Amino acid sequence: ESSRLFWKHIMAMGSDLINYLTKRLYIWESIYVFTMNVCLPRRIPLFVS
Repeated sequence: ESSRLFWKHIMAMGSDLINYLTKRLYIWESIYVFTMNVCLPRRIPLFVS
């Protein structure tokens, strides 16, 4: 019985960790997309000229 509670606890921690990591990944991905779409295109004319 205690092992079942233990596994339930581990699974809950695992799902919390996965949720946390996917939120972090989403934030970093949106920062990356923002950088590629906004910051870099403005620098391209500098290289061209």
